[in-house]
Amino acid sequence: MESLFERFGVEIPERIEDVNLIGVDFGDGEVSAVLARQKDGRIANDPLFPDSTRVGYKCPNVLFIPTDKSLPRKMGIGNFQNGRAYYNFKKCPGTNEARTKYRRDDGRPDEYTYEEIMRMAFQEFIRLLFAYNAHAISREKRTILVVGRPAGSKWKKREIEYANLLKDGLEVEGYDKPIDLVIVSESLAAFARETNPGIEAEKRIQRGETVLIVDCGSSTFDVTLVTEDRIPPDGEYSRPFGGGSIEELMLKCFCLEKEPPEQEWPRRLLKLRQYCGEGRHAPETMVCTYNKLELRKKKEDYYGKTGTDGTDTGLYAVFFEPESGGDPNQEYVSWFIKKPFMGQVLYRMPIRVGSASLSDSEDSVRVFPSWYLAGRSIFQEAKRQMEKYLHGRIPDKVILTGGVSAMPEVRRLAKECFGREPVMAELPNYSVVEGLAYVAAVEVLKNREFQELLMCVREILTEGARSMEVTVAKYVALETYQMMVRTMESWQKDPKDRSLLEWKQAFEKERTADLELGKEVREGLELWYLKDRIGEKINQCLKERFDSLFPGFEDRFCFRIDEEAVKHAFLGTEVTLHLHMRRIFGFLNGWRPGRPRNLAEKAYCFEKARSRSGRILRELTADYQSQLNIRGKIKDQLLTALEPSLKEHVEHMTPYFHMIQEKDTRIGGKPL
Repeated sequence: MESLFERFGVEIPERIEDVNLIGVDFGDGEVSAVLARQKDGRIANDPLFPDSTRVGYKCPNVLFIPTDKSLPRKMGIGNFQNGRAYYNFKKCPGTNEARTKYRRDDGRPDEYTYEEIMRMAFQEFIRLLFAYNAHAISREKRTILVVGRPAGSKWKKREIEYANLLKDGLEVEGYDKPIDLVIVSESLAAFARETNPGIEAEKRIQRGETVLIVDCGSSTFDVTLVTEDRIPPDGEYSRPFGGGSIEELMLKCFCLEKEPPEQEWPRRLLKLRQYCGEGRHAPETMVCTYNKLELRKKKEDYYGKTGTDGTDTGLYAVFFEPESGGDPNQEYVSWFIKKPFMGQVLYRMPIRVGSASLSDSEDSVRVFPSWYLAGRSIFQEAKRQMEKYLHGRIPDKVILTGGVSAMPEVRRLAKECFGREPVMAELPNYSVVEGLAYVAAVEVLKNREFQELLMCVREILTEGARSMEVTVAKYVALETYQMMVRTMESWQKDPKDRSLLEWKQAFEKERTADLELGKEVREGLELWYLKDRIGEKINQCLKERFDSLFPGFEDRFCFRIDEEAVKHAFLGTEVTLHLHMRRIFGFLNGWRPGRPRNLAEKAYCFEKARSRSGRILRELTADYQSQLNIRGKIKDQLLTALEPSLKEHVEHMTPYFHMIQEKDTRIGGKPL
């Protein structure tokens, strides 16, 4: 079982403080980042700021590229003169949609693809982090960026491609250490964050609960099921639908002042493009961008942080007929963003929603009568997918996270579709970014525990190896002696006169002088493994470590090492042992082996061989033991064979690592 870091070919640090471990929530609406650290034995996060104001650490995911390519690119909302702003460009990498040219507001294709804009925006944000957080990001350490992806199979299948896309060509001025990148499901990040014991009990995922986490973002809605302290297979659902589409609907509604006939939309949009919200003349394509981003801010002001503490707000623009020069027919429009307006936006404007599958065909896009009905359909589809785990039960909790979760309409939909009043995550806007850093930090702790387990197992094997070669040599010697007795018994029962030489030849026919004793050696190793209780000692060691790490969860430990892996390790043991025939025939010296023997003489030789069994076994054991020299080899083979089993054990411990992190791991230990 691969760990998170191994899947992306990233070297796992021994300690969190050995690297810059940065969680990055690269959302379609906003981007943010935190630095993971360990403080007083707990995982904590420090905010990383994208500018010098240090007021907030969320940055609008808007990329501005100047017309003059020698000028630097910019992130965030600012002056869009003499250049072009790009937003809502996050698409699933590797799909046809992501590889097409970016669509401008006027419908024309841009010079850049969606993938190229994603990479430029991400890398520009990372450079801002290094530029404005020199106090937190060490330039003497390598950096690991932990970037979120939407839940569901569509993005999961492309996560390696996504990592390569964002990392390609990433350089930071004045920083010469490696920058590695791993991708983590945003649903897993939210799950990790919401198991934190520092959170109120009613909002926290507690042991054994069945919980739905609904992450309502700008570009996707993700629904994740947590049951039996983990996310099961097919426990994630994602759909390209979110708050970003609301600004599109608001702009359409704002331009047309009513539910629009389709034929009027282009004419009114053309008018709006001529002027921005403050009445300044601006390039045609910039004005529509300005108004969409302005509407995003107005929407957030309207809902506030909780959905109930917002304020009505207004937006102003000038419409005019371009050919008139702007004087005779100019039309001043002022709109208040309040309940009737938002009701029309959410309940009466049709919307197109893409598929959750890998298909890029037009057939995968559905048109819904309204944003609200699209949201209901998505939640219902998610519930149907989770039904094989729910079996008709209502979840113990429904937790909402993400910026759009502040909307009362989302809470109403969640209650209607999932059957339980949802609770808001403690910090809905920061659950994912904190969870990303948290998941990666836990991976480091898990790797440290894995290395500790390897050391414990190595010590058990080293201690047991002292008796390994003796046990195996005794077993192989006994097998050799028993074969000698069997062949001699057949020889002495033969009514014909037979010489000892003929018995020797019969023995050698069954066992050549250089014995390939693979089977006997393997059986001897299995005997040693059972006799010295190696498996029991390893399992006891694992249980003791689990109990010490996670007190109170002792009843949940049910792990046993893979015994088939142990047998498989022994299968690869092929040892060639040379059999010195004097060990067998030495007691017959002076008996002239070539002389034929009658029945009485053969019986006497047979009894003599049996009477000297102790001496023969001791000499064979000493001889085989001197040749075996397998102590180090078997120990290494067993460790290699047990590694996957130990990794699986550590992976199963993941939920418990999340649960034991005490107190508050909010950024800087303080609420935002």
